[in-house]
Amino acid sequence: MVEHADPSPVSEHIVVFLDVLGSSDVLKNGDEDELKRYLSGLDGLYLHVKDLVPKEHSKMFSDNVLLYFEDVSSESLTHVSDVVSAIQFDMVCYHGLFLRGGMVLGTLDHVPRDPEDFIAGSAIVDAYETESKAAVYSRIVVSDDIMRRYGSDSSFRSRLKVWDRPFIDCFHQVRDEVPDPDKISLFRKALVRHVSEDSSRHRWSENTWKRIRDKDLWSLLYFNRFCDTLGKKGLHIKFREEFSENGDRIIITLTDTDGEAVQ
Repeated sequence: MVEHADPSPVSEHIVVFLDVLGSSDVLKNGDEDELKRYLSGLDGLYLHVKDLVPKEHSKMFSDNVLLYFEDVSSESLTHVSDVVSAIQFDMVCYHGLFLRGGMVLGTLDHVPRDPEDFIAGSAIVDAYETESKAAVYSRIVVSDDIMRRYGSDSSFRSRLKVWDRPFIDCFHQVRDEVPDPDKISLFRKALVRHVSEDSSRHRWSENTWKRIRDKDLWSLLYFNRFCDTLGKKGLHIKFREEFSENGDRIIITLTDTDGEAVQ
């Protein structure tokens, strides 16, 4: 029988639940090359999390990542936001994986004292529900509880975008006084490739295709609005929505994938 260390007392934590979008679609409907790229991307995700987050603050399983931090100060929350932003941004750039997630403030009833131990608590459920029900698109949504407590903190607030829901702005790390053109170019190329590959999936079931199309439209809008903040409309990924050949699907057609040089 495996013996576990005594659990830590019930305590408040910052908890983040991350999920790779499109996993079930690729596993059920993807071809051999798509599956290989997907599995390679998961390997990259696991390695990236291990590089950025101490193992005592993370659990990873299948295409999901759980992060948890006992320090609930505003400084810690800002740091966690930066870590999550870096993971999200780099997964798009280097592995073509788009993440969705939820970040909450809540209770953990059993916090592992060593990496082999399990973790349990209502905050995990809250983070998962925020990811699965509120995020919808490729973004990490911040819970109402966090916004009530830390929404007035200027440093944390600067890491967010607030549309229908507040979410971590993955472009924050490249939105410096001098934006990093190489990183912006990598993200742009990855998004173009992702949307182009998704366009071939419009023959999948109607509901599956609608979910894919809506998420791609959101990501295109998010990137183009980011370009607007830089005064770089020439970097927009131009597209149009049109009917497929037999008229039973609305598809996304990219009309200008190059754009101007990123400077």
